[in-house]
Amino acid sequence: MERKENPQLEKLASLFQRRYNIVSELKKETDELSEAMQRQDNVSLDLLLDLRQEALNKLENNWVEMNLLVEEEEELRRTFQRLLQEDPKHSAGYPFLERRILELRGKIEESIGFIKERDARITAQALQTQKFLWEQIPEELKEEVV
Repeated sequence: MERKENPQLEKLASLFQRRYNIVSELKKETDELSEAMQRQDNVSLDLLLDLRQEALNKLENNWVEMNLLVEEEEELRRTFQRLLQEDPKHSAGYPFLERRILELRGKIEESIGFIKERDARITAQALQTQKFLWEQIPEELKEEVV
């Protein structure tokens, strides 16, 4: 039987759950952004970029909230730092909430890797489109643009 968990640790676990939910939404919006790029749907692109920025702001606020929480209690701060350094794959020996935090961290890291990879493809596609469009401009007009 596990000991009664610290309410602050429960709050930290809920903040990690919120972080995972935000990253999941960011991943979904990244998929939709990629699809909008392929369709050349500029209206959707603008909306999705705004939504992604909102999600990034939520992530930043979530991080601040986590750090403010762990500043309140030395033991929680040490636990937080240990959980940030531990490989999420080694969560089996941890108590329930710490194990849950590590599992969420692993899922978050996996999703962020997917987002980075998809963003790199989106950026490459945007650069190709920009290059193609630039090449379509007559030389005499390029001088006016630059």
